[in-house]
Amino acid sequence: MKEEFKTGIWVFADRKDMANDNAEHLYRYIKDNNLKKDIYFILNKSSKDYPRLKADGFKLLHPHSILFYYILFKSTCIISSHLDNYLLRVFGKNTLKNKKMIFLQHGVIKDDLSHWLNRYKIDIMLTSTQDEYNSIVYNDNYKLSKNEVMLTGLPRFEALKKKSKEIKTKNIILIMPTWRNSLVGGIDKKSYKRKIKDVFFESEYYKNYSKLLNSNELQEICRKYNYKVIFMLHYGMLNYKDTFCYSDNIEFISIEEDIQKYLCMAKILITDYSSIAFDFAYLKKPIIYFHFKEKQNTHFYSGGYFSYEHDGFGKVCNVLNEIYYELEQIIKNKCNINKKYKNRYNIFRHCNDINKKNFKIIEKIFY
Repeated sequence: MKEEFKTGIWVFADRKDMANDNAEHLYRYIKDNNLKKDIYFILNKSSKDYPRLKADGFKLLHPHSILFYYILFKSTCIISSHLDNYLLRVFGKNTLKNKKMIFLQHGVIKDDLSHWLNRYKIDIMLTSTQDEYNSIVYNDNYKLSKNEVMLTGLPRFEALKKKSKEIKTKNIILIMPTWRNSLVGGIDKKSYKRKIKDVFFESEYYKNYSKLLNSNELQEICRKYNYKVIFMLHYGMLNYKDTFCYSDNIEFISIEEDIQKYLCMAKILITDYSSIAFDFAYLKKPIIYFHFKEKQNTHFYSGGYFSYEHDGFGKVCNVLNEIYYELEQIIKNKCNINKKYKNRYNIFRHCNDINKKNFKIIEKIFY
């Protein structure tokens, strides 16, 4: 099986309708360095990324096509940044029986996701920090062990670093909240109508971000310091994009665009619990966490090793006034990292600089 794994067909995937994540960047590395020829990348033909990857010489598979099923059946290895059933359970529970599954991850795990990850057969999984690695390998909640989990960093970090040298930063405040599991069901899927349930409008999520985006205080900061706000909803919340109203100097950008481009352009990030903060921290730029009170746990995971107060890369704000104050302080300080958080940035960046060899480690496994 080991020899088959190395010489057989490898199938890569990010989301089936979106690329530009770890699978794309690892595929590109393998292709550009001519490490293996029998590789395919899964992507819907309607995706905005499809023409770009096709022009770059990617061998693309449209999901659910006859060729997709044939190649997937013949493949010896599935390499993905997501654990999606269309890919991992397409032939039922035995889909991965004669295949290796390499989980590249979509971000950095900071919470306990054992109840989710334990559902899947994972042969290799990448992690980015020592704390993340330890929280999985030395946690009895997880079925994974040091035999499967590797401390390598993420393939997209290298691409992000390169892109940051090519893209000039601008006076942009990037607002990127993560999703809420309890609110994702706000769309009436049976009738395929964009029908928003009252529960969404009554949620603290909607109320707080609506107030933030339409606040006079945020507008005044933008006018005073010549800043612009870009608002990006999580992939899982895109159905709600038309429910938000935007004031002047605020632009909505779909998450389907090049996220790395906007991470490089922005000077400040406001998020809540999104792991995108690690990408922004990798670029050594200031972050504000917005943790307003919510009536219930609206996420699907439970807390893990990561404490935003002790491990986070910026101030945790519970109310809007704290955000306005912190935002103005950061701008006045020319977006330099506060001394309080500088060591946390350095530790994270140092860890991933050491893990530059991530591709070399992967090469060692694969070849």
